[in-house]
Amino acid sequence: MRTAVLTATLLASLLHPTARDARACGNSYTHFYLLSSATRELDAAERALLQGSLRTVVATSNRVATITTSGRPLRSFPREFRDRHHLARDQWEAPIDDDALDGTALPAAAPDAVAPITVRARMLRGIAIARMNGMLNSLLAPNPRTTPSQREARFRIALDDLAAAVSANPTDTRARAYQAEIRARRAPGEHAAARIILRDLARRDVLSDPWSWAQLARLEENEAARAAALSRCTAMAGRSAARACVP
Repeated sequence: MRTAVLTATLLASLLHPTARDARACGNSYTHFYLLSSATRELDAAERALLQGSLRTVVATSNRVATITTSGRPLRSFPREFRDRHHLARDQWEAPIDDDALDGTALPAAAPDAVAPITVRARMLRGIAIARMNGMLNSLLAPNPRTTPSQREARFRIALDDLAAAVSANPTDTRARAYQAEIRARRAPGEHAAARIILRDLARRDVLSDPWSWAQLARLEENEAARAAALSRCTAMAGRSAARACVP
């Protein structure tokens, strides 16, 4: 019986290494272990975003964005990770630090050294902040008593996050839609510019988020166009339509 328990314990340690075990195995495995976990977290955050669970999205994406950002280059990712994420050499050598495993807050990396996983995390963080109307404190926790200046500071984070996403991939239509949505939610003076972008994306049928269709509906001045946008939102949102497709 004792032998069976020891065997099971040994197998568990091999199949499910801790962060400390991963560090001992070397940088390559540690980074693979960390980034694979981050990818799964962002997959869950994507689903939460479509369901309107914005607190979860902000918390998850902010954690991943922080962990995957630092000041020194990666040694390397295993080939299967690089292939899965189509990472070029200059991308998979993006900064990260082993101290991130201990929860240390890390400084921002140079824009040209940001890995795709970080860009994705920041894109989700930015749009979730905007959909919460910037009503968060400095730690990005919900705060209904946010002042106008604090709200503007949160929207600045959101705009910076989406600017990084668009800069990393100018053809990413979702990033452009989110960027327009943030501008529209930030201030009435941004409505005209946001409407032009969202209309163009809708015309090309590349708006992939029901909340973006709802934002377009709110910006439309023509009743028929507004109804059409809300119809697309409802069809795309499914069970989340009541939350997403608010006129």
